[in-house]
Amino acid sequence: MNEKMHLKRRWLIPLILVLLTGWVWAQLESPAEQEHVVKVLRTTNKAQILKYIPKVYNFTNVNPHEVVSYFTSALACEEGGAYSFVAPDGASGKILVICPDHQIPYFDKLAKELDRPKLTSAPGSKYVFYRMKHRSAGDADLRTILANYGGELPQQLWPDIETNSLLLYDAPSGVDNLEKALNEVYDKPTPQTELQIKIYEVQVNDDGTIGLDYTDWKNGPGALLAQGEFGGERLRATNTFYSNQWSRTGGYYLDYPSAYLDFLAVKNKARIVVENSISAMSGSPTSISSTEQYLYFNKNFASGNLPVADPIAPSGLIGPNANVPRWNREVDMTSAVNVGTTLNIIPTISEQTVDMTIELIVSNVTGFADNTIINPDGTKTLIRDMPVVNSRTFKDQVNIPIGKEMVLGGLMRERVVRHAKKMPILGDIPGLGWLLGGESERTDKTMVVVVVKPVAIEDMNNFSDESKRIADAVENKGFPLEPANKVAFDQWLLDCQK
Repeated sequence: MNEKMHLKRRWLIPLILVLLTGWVWAQLESPAEQEHVVKVLRTTNKAQILKYIPKVYNFTNVNPHEVVSYFTSALACEEGGAYSFVAPDGASGKILVICPDHQIPYFDKLAKELDRPKLTSAPGSKYVFYRMKHRSAGDADLRTILANYGGELPQQLWPDIETNSLLLYDAPSGVDNLEKALNEVYDKPTPQTELQIKIYEVQVNDDGTIGLDYTDWKNGPGALLAQGEFGGERLRATNTFYSNQWSRTGGYYLDYPSAYLDFLAVKNKARIVVENSISAMSGSPTSISSTEQYLYFNKNFASGNLPVADPIAPSGLIGPNANVPRWNREVDMTSAVNVGTTLNIIPTISEQTVDMTIELIVSNVTGFADNTIINPDGTKTLIRDMPVVNSRTFKDQVNIPIGKEMVLGGLMRERVVRHAKKMPILGDIPGLGWLLGGESERTDKTMVVVVVKPVAIEDMNNFSDESKRIADAVENKGFPLEPANKVAFDQWLLDCQK
């Protein structure tokens, strides 16, 4: 018995020691007690974590029902509420707001900003009918442009193409912005400029060569006969006055390139082919031409009885084709070829300059030759003495300051002129007339020079007299224009330049 008790004690003592050791070890490994504890409350009811308070805002200048949506949209994220109460006059009232306390300062500022007359947040509260004056209501980009000025515009603009008008449907403030944008920005006339154009043909035959007759000598060495220099002042800078203290002379340097060409025209060394003004809109093509019409015949055989055709017009100007029958089965088809100078301009107008895409076409007849053309049915037609046209084209883009001149030249024209020299009466006798005179051909060479001057058109006061006269006639229900000269030409030939 004693041995059993002694054996139990031997196992009990080590067991107690092991338990004590484990308890001490557990005390050493346990973390220290935390001083700050964060407890998270998971809930979907913001009333448990936010402090909601009610507040009433007074509105004296606007109907609160028109602006309550500004409060409800801000309260949606915090699950608050807003209620409007309209006064009997319909232009004032109150708004009750139930919201968290941190939103109250922002609603105080919002209520102060919204308490203004005629303010509303409801779209489609006003209709406006607007009649377009200068632009088209069917413009594809109109809706996109006006969307920057109005509210929810895609559902509130209806164009009427037949009357060229718009129906606007938006909040009063949005409609006011749209009308202002249409009047001041969009519905404006297309910028215009008046192009003052002169086309010269300058003679280049007098190249200074020495000839055997008086004319060649005068154009060559004799051109500088009895000319000398007695002093002067060189003018260099534009619009600057120069004076000479020795000769007591002075002058201004003025930059007018066309003045020299006008001087050549006065001296019969050049001629003005076209002098006109054109009112051109920005981005719209403009063309001016001075052409001559060459007629030629080509035979066309037909069967059966042919109707009697009208003769060539007395003026010589006809359409592309005209029938001139000579006998029953053979018809002469009269065709025309136009040659001369054509100027095509596409202006892009800005405030101070005009960008122009200029195309100058110069053509002339260099001779006549037989030509065979293929008809649509596959047959061939021989055309005798068909004019041979030589064409030169120049195309470029230039930038011209408004009010300044641009000179374009360098394209040549050639004409073959046949002239006769004979004595009166005796020159008409066969044989004797050939001995006493004769016919010869001369090739006249000219250089085409174009002068373009853009003039700004801001209103009717900027129009030239001729443009005003045409505009007044068109506005007066299209009454025909009476020519300035009743006879249409100078009977006494006193002014050969016109």
